[in-house]
Amino acid sequence: MNLTMLSNFLKILVLLFVLGPSGIAATLDQVDIKIYIPSSSPIPISDLEKELKNAQHIFNIAGVQLNFSIVSRIQIAPISRNILGSFPEQAPSQQSSNFYKNFESEKHRMSDHAIQLFTSIIGQGGDNDRSIHIILMNQVKSSYYFSSAYEKPKLRTITTGAQSFPPYAFENRIPRNLRGVITLQRLPGRNLAHELGHKLINVSHEWRHIEPQIEVKAEGGLMLYGKGIEIPSGRDGRWHLERLHLSPFIYRLINGQKIWNPDFKHFGQYADPIYGDFKIE
Repeated sequence: MNLTMLSNFLKILVLLFVLGPSGIAATLDQVDIKIYIPSSSPIPISDLEKELKNAQHIFNIAGVQLNFSIVSRIQIAPISRNILGSFPEQAPSQQSSNFYKNFESEKHRMSDHAIQLFTSIIGQGGDNDRSIHIILMNQVKSSYYFSSAYEKPKLRTITTGAQSFPPYAFENRIPRNLRGVITLQRLPGRNLAHELGHKLINVSHEWRHIEPQIEVKAEGGLMLYGKGIEIPSGRDGRWHLERLHLSPFIYRLINGQKIWNPDFKHFGQYADPIYGDFKIE
């Protein structure tokens, strides 16, 4: 399949997802998602198709329509295909039992290399700061502090299958035009939906009785490493559904006009005032 045929195929595919089978997409909360595919991307189109379908299904159930669009096939220099995406400025000053407070104290940042690369791909202006930008990459690494009850925090650098740059970790330490960036390196079936959960629900790996952690491999909701797709509501569901519908990346179509949710007041901290009482602390 040549590039022209591939581009046309993806446009048709995206149109089908945007319209949906039920014709009720316009009544749902809306999220605009732009996809950037490097000409050298190793990810098969069939895998991307599966990711888009799964994500659309999961968020439709939760009352959200994902409007996918293929922006372009992009050229990325070999040196930029493998990057350090983010790092913490400092170790937690005092290890807290509150997972999100620890992230606030670490002050995670997007690397200069990542900022330059993503800005060259996405640009600025328009609704860029309100849209989600999915960039297919080869390798993106992330640094973070890991700690347990038996040792002091230690800096780790790992190769990620995706990186969502969630508001609760980055707050205002990320250029506004890039705050919607998500990179994908592997597509096992629901990776895109999971990463969208980090960005739109603004929580880490947690579910019901499972407290937030760096990694949680278990079967349950969308925000665990597993096959779960649930976005639960209420305190027992850690307010995931309620937080989703308050996301600043969401808008509603009223008389053909986009009416956006209120923006973050404290740059997207887990307990940002836009969430009111919809937080577990």
